[in-house]
Amino acid sequence: MAKQRTSAASAEPLFPKFNQFPEEITADDKDPIGMEMELKEAGDDLENGKAETDGEGTNFKDDDETSSKGDGSTGSETPRSVSTTLSELNAIMDAEEEEKYNNILMGYHSTCPPPQILFACRESHGVASKFYKQAFGSFGSVPQTYFNFDLDILYISVEKFNKIQTNLRQWDLTLELIQGDLEQLGNLEDFQKVRNLAILPSKEEFDLGFEDSLGYLLGNHFPITKQLTIIVEDHDPERENTDILFIDPVDVDVTLSAYELFEPKDWQPDEEVPMEESLSYREVDENTLTDFYEGRSENPPTIEYKMLITRDVQNDLDSAREECEERLAAVVKNYEELAGFPNFGYEPDYPDPDSLVPLDSDGGISPEYSDYEGCDGGHMYMSD
Repeated sequence: MAKQRTSAASAEPLFPKFNQFPEEITADDKDPIGMEMELKEAGDDLENGKAETDGEGTNFKDDDETSSKGDGSTGSETPRSVSTTLSELNAIMDAEEEEKYNNILMGYHSTCPPPQILFACRESHGVASKFYKQAFGSFGSVPQTYFNFDLDILYISVEKFNKIQTNLRQWDLTLELIQGDLEQLGNLEDFQKVRNLAILPSKEEFDLGFEDSLGYLLGNHFPITKQLTIIVEDHDPERENTDILFIDPVDVDVTLSAYELFEPKDWQPDEEVPMEESLSYREVDENTLTDFYEGRSENPPTIEYKMLITRDVQNDLDSAREECEERLAAVVKNYEELAGFPNFGYEPDYPDPDSLVPLDSDGGISPEYSDYEGCDGGHMYMSD
């Protein structure tokens, strides 16, 4: 009988010096985070960026990305959200010819920095590369985005696609028109492997409904997507090179203002800090969406509704709420001390309920209760 072998790797850490790396490499935050792709001209990568070559391709990184802290985007078990937009890769035309859309090579570019563990050392790169692959190439560009298809979230924003030079288009994009761009750029295989998808439709689509275009997009380009996150608002669409987080839809500005103005009263302390102000939004008709999956082996994805904020905004919300809770705790403590409990050790001497004696109709003590004295809340009770 063959003996079961125990791998030596289980007895010793694979990277003995791993814990000595900076926090941005060793962090293991479980919160899903994301960093965003933006439109970019080809020359920016070569003039301002640094190239990292791993033998399988070249990935261009901005100077900002090399010093950016991952805050949870480093481990192979940490889901990230990676947004994708069209990027102008080669602006080779003169100003007079910019309207000739077909002469521009288009591709996908991401400001989402790759997990830092990919560049810690050769060994860590070898392990991390099993989980993160360079994906989303096109006819006009090579794959440059590190993506984990099992965990990461691909984020597509109609507004980001619309940031292509306006003189190249005579209309605003919608989800339906984005499908045409995906098909023209080719190399759809990577998109068809995405399991977690986030979409920010245009405002007009939210108002009028976009079930048809969404169903077509999912059925033809994202057939195995299991989790669909519909973004109802992007709080900071002009951000650059930063993490993005998905949270329940709230009015960030109103909520922060409520936290700042919260002042509990000494004589009537509130029990809770202000609630977060929710955003209103239109939900997708899932029954209509289900019709697009008739006759298919796949089932429609689970749908959730979120909004996008940066990590800095999330920190602001957390700090403002903590300050409210501290102010409330101080007021409640002062209120209880003035009332004599519980900090002074005083407890009211309430009577035994069984010894309570009701008053007569005139409010006096009936003769049969002449042995009782004392009063509490309209009832009489026996003295010791």
